[in-house]
Amino acid sequence: MSMKKRKQNWIPFLFLMPALAFLFFVYLYPLIRVFLDSFFTIRNGEKVFARLLNYRNIFLVDTKFRISLRNNAILLLGVPILVLFALICAFVIYERVRGWKAFRTLFFLPYVLAITVVSIVFSFLYRGDGIINSVLGKIGLGILQNDWIGNTKTAIFAVLFVIIWHDFGFGMMLFFARLMSLDKDLFEAAIVDGASWLQRFRYVTIPQLRSIIEFYTVICVITILAWSFNYIFSMTKGGPGNSTMIIELYIYNSAFMYNLPNYASGLSVILFLMVSILIILQTTMRMRAEKQ
Repeated sequence: MSMKKRKQNWIPFLFLMPALAFLFFVYLYPLIRVFLDSFFTIRNGEKVFARLLNYRNIFLVDTKFRISLRNNAILLLGVPILVLFALICAFVIYERVRGWKAFRTLFFLPYVLAITVVSIVFSFLYRGDGIINSVLGKIGLGILQNDWIGNTKTAIFAVLFVIIWHDFGFGMMLFFARLMSLDKDLFEAAIVDGASWLQRFRYVTIPQLRSIIEFYTVICVITILAWSFNYIFSMTKGGPGNSTMIIELYIYNSAFMYNLPNYASGLSVILFLMVSILIILQTTMRMRAEKQ
């Protein structure tokens, strides 16, 4: 190969260098730095190598981490609810029910609202003297009145409801866009064969949306595990009594409130591995299903 041809082969990589450098310093370098920092600790104002001390304390000593892990697991229950609710709403809109355009707007509107604004509004709605309890009292259901985010038994589920209400619109539009690209003859043939609404949904819609459902499921898992901080911080700040403490918020508190940056790095590495493992498992299951 001539020298001139070798230089031409390197030209595309030269154009990619600025983008690769940006990705390295913005994404890869912080990830490597957090991983390395998790093996250190601060003693007498100096940074010293601590081996696996942070991880040992996290898994064997730290009860707050276990509480955070449990709360994250509870929030993950919202993933199938998000997927199913978004799928049903998308199919209802696709069926062109009366007022479907208005429903499409109403369903998607929460997603474009700022998470902080939504969380603050719901924190007022959930109060003991909020609108929800007032309505329950007026319709004769005062027995159901509750301080929704002030009760350790209901706070995490109240936050989960807000997450579902805010985020399902994105999934609905994903499914609706995919439905619009499908061959309508499939649905028309099902109608001619006498298939009911539920049968069309189960045997025609879901199989056609399989790849999009898998994609949205991954997005939901990432949202629940790595994007719930704004909801929790704006509504409860982890309370009452750590009943809504999640790993994200615990990382924030460890780094900036407890002044334990290396401990927070260890928690961050664990959260990163959790999300990565779940995504790898989901991808592996999808590839196996495609081969069958």
